[in-house]
Amino acid sequence: MAILADRHAEEGLLLFTVSYDDSTSHVKRFLEEKNLSFSVVMDDREKGTTGETYQVGGIPTLFLIGRDGRIVEKRIGYEPGHLGELEAKVEALVRG
Repeated sequence: MAILADRHAEEGLLLFTVSYDDSTSHVKRFLEEKNLSFSVVMDDREKGTTGETYQVGGIPTLFLIGRDGRIVEKRIGYEPGHLGELEAKVEALVRG
């Protein structure tokens, strides 16, 4: 996903993740180790506010959200083979 974000950053594509990790230091260390630069929203493990709002049924869950705020795609799980399909959807979104 970071590859897609990098390819389409100039077109306004934003990538962020939601973490249920208890420690921001663990998340920061992971991002540094993997050389990732996207934003991470920390969700409360007990309350699960973000996960509940977006009805996250598994981890990872991917959302493609249009500029108008509508959820265009929701996908539970990730397979590297899906990257091409996701890129086509991202390209359609950034073209408008």
